Amino acid sequence: MQRQRVHIGYLSADFHQHATSVLAAELFESHDRNRFHISAYSVGPEDHSPMRDRLYHAFDHFCDGSNLTDEALAQKIRQDGIDILVDLKGYTRDARPRVLAMRPAPLQINHLGFPGTMGARFMDYIVADGIVLPPEHEPFFDEHPIRLPHGYQVNDAQRAIAPDPLTRRQAGLPERGMVFCCFNQSAKITPELLALWLRLLKHIPESILWLLAFHPFAMKRLHAMAASVGIEPQRLIFAPRLPLAHHLARYRLADLFLDTLPCGAHTTASDALWGGCPVLTCMGPTFPGRVAASLLIHLGLPQLVTTTLAEYERMAMTLALDHQQRQHLRHHLHQRITSSPIFNGRIFARHLEQGFLEAWKRHLQHRPPAPIHIQASMMM
Repeated sequence: MQRQRVHIGYLSADFHQHATSVLAAELFESHDRNRFHISAYSVGPEDHSPMRDRLYHAFDHFCDGSNLTDEALAQKIRQDGIDILVDLKGYTRDARPRVLAMRPAPLQINHLGFPGTMGARFMDYIVADGIVLPPEHEPFFDEHPIRLPHGYQVNDAQRAIAPDPLTRRQAGLPERGMVFCCFNQSAKITPELLALWLRLLKHIPESILWLLAFHPFAMKRLHAMAASVGIEPQRLIFAPRLPLAHHLARYRLADLFLDTLPCGAHTTASDALWGGCPVLTCMGPTFPGRVAASLLIHLGLPQLVTTTLAEYERMAMTLALDHQQRQHLRHHLHQRITSSPIFNGRIFARHLEQGFLEAWKRHLQHRPPAPIHIQASMMM
């Protein structure tokens, strides 16, 4: 007989001030405790941050497994009676895939931290949507998709934006001119994409490219590549790291966020949109290059999704030259952000829970995992 509540476990090394938790904290808080018992298995550091404290109180049970061996942690999860184990790491830093390989839970789901298949038969499902994982891509995944109706990437609507944003001068930006921005990590910037961005700077007078400050070598290299095509170094401006609320606020100073390819913006796309900055993306052929497209399409901004770099370049040029169109996009973005389910953790939780329940129902009926499609009308 099925128990009254399904026991969900989340496994992660990022239950602290980390991009994954920045996105998902509201989800953990929003789970329906009448239907689910929610446990966390933390294998990362305790950073004593407000986020860590928030997460500690978001779960019904919080287990610090950072000092446990893989075998001991798998045994702990098994003893706790976890029905569905959701892995938030995949193969990223400090992941514990050996725990998952020991099958400590009847159902195991890949979600959020690793944008692709784990290529492992011990993973049953992956949380997705029709953009990041279209049906024709299913043969390349070991996991079966749980497709959500408003995008797979959860967002926290409680994230604060500093009320007193910097001025352009305070942010080190010129008072005039188009501000192209990309706060993705530098490893995502390919030579081909940088060449495209530099062409934009050449064709748009007084425009600048605003990037996040990286390793000094990376910044020096980017300046050198710009200089090689005649772009003055002061037109590449590197933003220092700031506390999250102030980082989100400075997006108001940017005119257009330029996404990267083949690995695009994930949390950074959510940050830009939440901060009020339109994002232009070129949708790639695989999951890591389709996340921003998913966000934009589900927000009702498909015009910002291109499918070739030539189209991406033309659209960036068009928007740079049309202030009125950029203002319209910004206004539409603001309207959609405040009304769309994609930035509503409670609605996201209901859809994800419906996916969990469908998967669990199949398991109880001794049926193998299969694709699950959650419709917006299935709200509980």
